[in-house]
Amino acid sequence: MAKPTNIPEWDKNETDIIEAPTSRKDDGWYIDGGGDPEKPPYQWMNWWMNRVYQWINWMKDKVSNNMTVITTQAEFDVVFDGVTTLQNRVIYLEKTGSPYTLGVVVNFGSNLTIDSDPGVVINRTNVVAKFVSTGTVGTPLTKVHFTKNWIFDGVKSTYTITVDGGFADIKYVEDSIFECYVTDCKTSSNGGGYSSSVIGTQQNIIIKNIFNCEAANGGGLYGCDNCTIDNVYSNTATTGNGGGLYGCDNCTIDNVYSNTATTGNGGGLYGCDNCTIDNVYLNTTTTSSGGGLYDCDNCTISNVYSNVSATTGGGLYDCDNCTIDNVYSNVSASNGGGISTCNNCTIDNVYNHDLTNSSAQGAGIFDCDNCVISNIHTNTIVASNSQGAGLAQCNNCTVDNVYNNTVTGSSADGGGLSECDYCTITNVHGNTSTNSGGGGLFDCDYCTIDGVYDNTSSSNGGGGLYGCDYCTITNIQDNTTTGNGGGAFECSYSVFLGTWHGNSATGSNNFIHNSLSSLSFAIQGTGAAQSVVTTRATINWN
Repeated sequence: MAKPTNIPEWDKNETDIIEAPTSRKDDGWYIDGGGDPEKPPYQWMNWWMNRVYQWINWMKDKVSNNMTVITTQAEFDVVFDGVTTLQNRVIYLEKTGSPYTLGVVVNFGSNLTIDSDPGVVINRTNVVAKFVSTGTVGTPLTKVHFTKNWIFDGVKSTYTITVDGGFADIKYVEDSIFECYVTDCKTSSNGGGYSSSVIGTQQNIIIKNIFNCEAANGGGLYGCDNCTIDNVYSNTATTGNGGGLYGCDNCTIDNVYSNTATTGNGGGLYGCDNCTIDNVYLNTTTTSSGGGLYDCDNCTISNVYSNVSATTGGGLYDCDNCTIDNVYSNVSASNGGGISTCNNCTIDNVYNHDLTNSSAQGAGIFDCDNCVISNIHTNTIVASNSQGAGLAQCNNCTVDNVYNNTVTGSSADGGGLSECDYCTITNVHGNTSTNSGGGGLFDCDYCTIDGVYDNTSSSNGGGGLYGCDYCTITNIQDNTTTGNGGGAFECSYSVFLGTWHGNSATGSNNFIHNSLSSLSFAIQGTGAAQSVVTTRATINWN
């Protein structure tokens, strides 16, 4: 019998299909008592004919792609023999009563699909078993697909390999998908799940589902560039950096979570440059910096939350030239609960960070220079000798909308900002210094400041500003202190402009208080009952 030339296509778009009920599939058609045959809905017939078409098409695809179906360990050993390069074929693993076992290096080439029944497991049985690309310079592999239906278990409690890539080396691979679940792989080298022995030789690769793996650097992946990476979780960098990923450049990365760098930096990611990164959360550094990300430059980064750093930079550390959005609820044991030492960045929405260590600075952001920063709010420091619940030591920045931040503790200053010099600062409001000075800003010199309102400080003074020298200060309103200077305190050699009203001080000088002699002011603006005492340079403006 000759092979049919055409597949019986039917309703390929599945536009008008209804599956018949179980009772009808069990009993089939019937003829009623009057001898009339049943007239089923046409949608039932569409469903039946469409499913026949889909099954025939699936079987045709498998046959045309040289499909091998494996049902036993003996059949598995014949195919995965450690000698034959697997390529130009489809391998399908049927589920058996126990996992398949692998004890050899599997070399793979182009046009390879490894698929299975859902939940099939392959267990490693020695320290050499893994998958290795046979791609070379000028001859990269293409069209490799490890489907999401199967799981590779490296059995790390028993086996630790000694080379990069606990599961696979994907050097010189293009246009391929690796989405099988890779778990419990451990190497004393780099890349617990995947690595590339020749870095930068991937193109248009999708890698997913790496968890509970371990390596010196890059608990999940190491050196995998030009990839789309998703779902990397619960991996560990044991002696180096990057609990989840290390050195994966030019990638799109999503869902990196619950990874740990035990002794190094970057609980989630380390050194991943020129990437788009989203959803980095619940990662940890046990002894070092950058709970979420460390040294990831020229990136677009969003949704970094609930990461923990043992030192500084709970969310991000040393990520320069980045666009960063939505960083929240991270924790650091030192400075920069959200972000630390990220320069030349655009930063938006940093909130809900809490620092409790003595002398802490910048619960939201610390030491980020030459940045455009906006919407920094609801960050808190509760510690003595601390400063800048919203931002601290961020110089040469443009800063807008810093609000509802609070610093509490003996000698704790600057509810909103502290020591941010040479900045343009607007809309600082609703911040609080509970036990010290500068409800809105503390010690921010050589700045242009506009719109400081509804901030509060304690008896040390400066409901709005404290110690902000050589500034142009405009529109300071409705700030309060239990000390001196409801609007500003000890702000020397500054120019005051705009509208000032509603500021109040329990001590003295609702507008500005300066207790030092020989201070200079230029005053332009609107307000009532202004006076200047030149010997003490004390200004009252109610």
